[in-house]
Amino acid sequence: MVLYGLPHSTISSLQRVQNTAARVTLGISARDHVRPALKELHLLPVTYRIQYKVALLMYMVHVI
Repeated sequence: MVLYGLPHSTISSLQRVQNTAARVTLGISARDHVRPALKELHLLPVTYRIQYKVALLMYMVHVI
C-alpha cells in the first residue's frame, strides 16, 4: 500500500482534503464539525481508511 507509513504531516493534509470535499458535497459551513458529514457519506478518516485497506489486502492474500 502506497500510503502506509507516511508521516503524520502528509496524512493530515490528505485528511483536510477529505474534510473539505465532504463539506462541499453536503454544503455545510467550515465552522460545523465534519465528523457527522463523514459518517453521512460513509467515509472513514484517512488514517482508518489506510489501515482498513492494508487489512483487507492481507486478508485477500491469506484467503487466496
